[in-house]
Amino acid sequence: MPIIKDNITGKILGLLAVGGILSIAIIAPNLVGALGRPIYKKHRFDRKKYRRSINYLKHKRFIEITKNGKIDYLELTKSGKAHAFRYYLDSLFIDTPLHWDGFFRIVISDIPNMRKYTRDMFRDRLEILGFYKLQESVLVYPYDCYKEIEFLKEIYNIKPYVRYIVAKSIDHQEEILKYFKLK
Repeated sequence: MPIIKDNITGKILGLLAVGGILSIAIIAPNLVGALGRPIYKKHRFDRKKYRRSINYLKHKRFIEITKNGKIDYLELTKSGKAHAFRYYLDSLFIDTPLHWDGFFRIVISDIPNMRKYTRDMFRDRLEILGFYKLQESVLVYPYDCYKEIEFLKEIYNIKPYVRYIVAKSIDHQEEILKYFKLK
């Protein structure tokens, strides 16, 4: 899974997007580990924040809740799935290490004209992430971003049209190194 800036609501959406249906005991003891430390208050589970997030998602009609005894079943609605993907896209970033390993990551796409809108969205997303545009459908990044590219290929449904290449050098790379402030 790519690195995502997070909050409680976003994490709940993410778990539902990945898992489909999530069953949670009313006090949600198992959700604590999955959501991580941000919902702890002095190492305690913060039920108010959790409930507020669930109520927000329910109010926005992003989730449906069904109850079976002491267990709540949360399921994403169609608009919830769309919102989860938008949330992930808007909060996606690529972690950059302190030192460059000397390799370029090249993303090449050949998305058909009948999917022009998707092609433009994918290219725009790479530029937002900081990629250098070498050519119209060839973008370069100096750090490992394989997981993020795989995620985007899945989201945009463009797996057969995108290639990820790791290269030691590119001719005329001085401009690229300058762009990424690596020289």
